[in-house]
Amino acid sequence: MRGYALAMDTRRRADAAASILIDRFLGLLVFLASAAVASVVMLLWGRPNGDIFMGERLLFMRIIALGSTGASLLLLLLLAALLSRRMKQTAEWFLSRLPFAKRTPPIRQKLAQAVNAYRHAYSALLVSALISFIIVVLTSVNIWLITNGIAPGGIGLAEVLAINPIIVFISLFVPFLPGGLGVRQGAFYSTFFLIGRSGDLGFAVGILQQLIGLLVSLPGGLLWIRGRRDELASLPVDSPPEPQAQ
Repeated sequence: MRGYALAMDTRRRADAAASILIDRFLGLLVFLASAAVASVVMLLWGRPNGDIFMGERLLFMRIIALGSTGASLLLLLLLAALLSRRMKQTAEWFLSRLPFAKRTPPIRQKLAQAVNAYRHAYSALLVSALISFIIVVLTSVNIWLITNGIAPGGIGLAEVLAINPIIVFISLFVPFLPGGLGVRQGAFYSTFFLIGRSGDLGFAVGILQQLIGLLVSLPGGLLWIRGRRDELASLPVDSPPEPQAQ
């Protein structure tokens, strides 16, 4: 939706695609790096209340730590490859040998030129990463508050920081329904259970968090619809052709 809106407003589809691509890579990188840091901290010092992970819970936290760290490094390498001229030339050589490659050069060239604009835009990339980190913190605090509103002391903020990116990651890659409905709740249930918390509590938190997200998003949707209507109303109306003289 963001890519479509940007392309429609700017009439620059390649630039819109490049901006969304870079934003997705940075956002996922920051989310997974946050999970890596939070999980490693808990492996070293235990839960916020001092409890130490043992047995299956310890194994799951190790999987989170290793998986999120490995995924963070992979995304970092992919982002560096996108912004690297040498890697881009290698990718261009590979893509040129794929089927239907002769039909896609204009698209590939425009997208490559759009991505090139970010090669030295360090301030823009840094601000984007900072915003992603703020989103990680705010969404984690949101989940933490909802959980403790239902069951006081039900989960610690560090635990939420470790599992929140995993829930987001699952929702992105298993898009069965709009907004990940059902998938998100299953991810909440599983991650809460695997870190030693109540799976039923996680399921309830998943429902409430998605409901709150939908409610607070409604004003933005209404503003978007109103803006599109105003844009359409401002378009010039074609006048009927004048009758030709006999």
